[in-house]
Amino acid sequence: MKTENRYRATQDCDGVCYWLGSWPSKDAALAARARFLETASRIAASSIQERADARRKIAVLIRCEALRARGVLTPKGRRFRGVHCTTTNCWTAVARERLPSGINQRINLGIYRNQEDAARAYDRYMRLTHPRREVLNFPDIELPPASADELRAEAEALWFALPGCYRGVFSSTDRREALWYACLGNQSSKGPQDIPNIFISRASTDEMAAEYHDRSALFYFGDDAILNFPERRASYIPTPKELLRGEFRRLFKSTTSSRFQGVTKRKDGSWFMVMKYKGKQSMTICDSEEEAARFYQERQLELNGRMAYFNFHPMTGEEICGRKLTDEEWAAFETSHMKRAS
Repeated sequence: MKTENRYRATQDCDGVCYWLGSWPSKDAALAARARFLETASRIAASSIQERADARRKIAVLIRCEALRARGVLTPKGRRFRGVHCTTTNCWTAVARERLPSGINQRINLGIYRNQEDAARAYDRYMRLTHPRREVLNFPDIELPPASADELRAEAEALWFALPGCYRGVFSSTDRREALWYACLGNQSSKGPQDIPNIFISRASTDEMAAEYHDRSALFYFGDDAILNFPERRASYIPTPKELLRGEFRRLFKSTTSSRFQGVTKRKDGSWFMVMKYKGKQSMTICDSEEEAARFYQERQLELNGRMAYFNFHPMTGEEICGRKLTDEEWAAFETSHMKRAS
């Protein structure tokens, strides 16, 4: 059946209609039906239920082939078996092995920049552990078998050999504020599986994010820090993540209508405070930009406490344009607040 310049393939077996996906051409749809019938004819199951389960699995694999043929991603954002998208816009290859106890063990095969490299890593591991397995991403390509340790080592070498690739720097999924963000992982060992444990800050460029990573690494790890730019170690000032976020926030807010967080200028020239809490958004109109900024800070402190964003430093009154307080600053603020209360 042809729909929207695509050809739908289905096949009836024992009264059950199996959906085989939408294909770009009629010949491809007919070939998919032929592959389904040929593979289903080799099923050795005896019961009707087992044969039906095996046919459903075959139909799923053929539908994946249809997606790859059309260049369309699945709803989860992946096109290949054993490939998963991470929260940092990277791709990880994962295999599963059933232990004697019946539990499926998850085996990490490395983190990659694109789906194809992760899919090839999955196939290489499957060729080593299951040489007769037919479910591969690239069955027509002869790839050398490799163990999980070898694949992770190759992924690490490939990761850091790419031009313009920095440690702890990833492409952001939020395109409204920045293109990159910096993360800080365990500095005791190298490799992409150690990146990202602590979110540091957003950044406008990958080099800025790399510098944020280095400055925070010096603050948290000192002389043991692994830097992207070791030649700049002497010029770096060790900085905690809260101050780095505030630094980028000031840079970003310089391009908007207000330099304060949670404050927006209306078309009529007035200012209003916008705040979201537990999925609900509240707006309050104020007479001036500073009044809206202070009202936002009061609401933040009332609702979020230690995790509140401050537009003004509570001790010095300095403009900090929407950042959280460091542990030392919060301790000093609590101490002074308790003294005033008493």
